[in-house]
Amino acid sequence: MKYAFYSDPDNGWLKVSIEEINQLAITQDISASSFISACGKYAFLERNTDAKIFVQAILDADWFEDFEAVRKCTKEFYSSFPSFILNLESFSTYKLKKSSTVLTKSFEL
Repeated sequence: MKYAFYSDPDNGWLKVSIEEINQLAITQDISASSFISACGKYAFLERNTDAKIFVQAILDADWFEDFEAVRKCTKEFYSSFPSFILNLESFSTYKLKKSSTVLTKSFEL
């Protein structure tokens, strides 16, 4: 697995797939400080909170033996301007949409 880390002067985000977040069962732990890609396949996890939750979850799941392994497979992208990520949909909005879809499907039964 390879991960990209994006940063600007104010913050940073780890790009991970939504599928991995679902497999690790940490969707409800991700805050509104993280964002969803326009295609809906990736999350940009805020570095100070949500990226730490993700890294701990992959360590707990034995996907990697240690954090250094995660660091070695992470490529960093830096911008001196505010990141495009700030213009994406918040993860909390994604969670609301996901929960309303589940409710709608359950009422259709």
